[in-house]
Amino acid sequence: MRIRVEPRDVPLEAAARRLGLNQDEFDARYDNLIARVPAPDPDTGNSREAEPSPRFARCIIPVEGEPCLEMPCASRRGRVESRPVGLLLHFCAKCGAWGAFGYAVNLRAGRPGRWYCAECRTQGTAQ
Repeated sequence: MRIRVEPRDVPLEAAARRLGLNQDEFDARYDNLIARVPAPDPDTGNSREAEPSPRFARCIIPVEGEPCLEMPCASRRGRVESRPVGLLLHFCAKCGAWGAFGYAVNLRAGRPGRWYCAECRTQGTAQ
């Protein structure tokens, strides 16, 4: 699980340690480091991140008319498809959202198995 921590909420000792600096070096660079932290978006309040690396460019584009991958979609229920570069895209067998939990999966034997999202898996439907 990831928890978002605002830059100024991290203890200064921990930040110095993470950067490999002693406390005096960190104190000397503190103002410069804080100046580079982007201000939150005025409309949403969300932190603005630096432009993502091209390495993380979107590699999955949803089919026209389908919701984003994390949303339930009846037409995707149980769909498992192979994508370029060895990517396997799998959706929940119950609701059609992206499924992270696979059962009876053996890719070497060509068995894609059944996949469930976190919500359906915790409801006891993953059988």
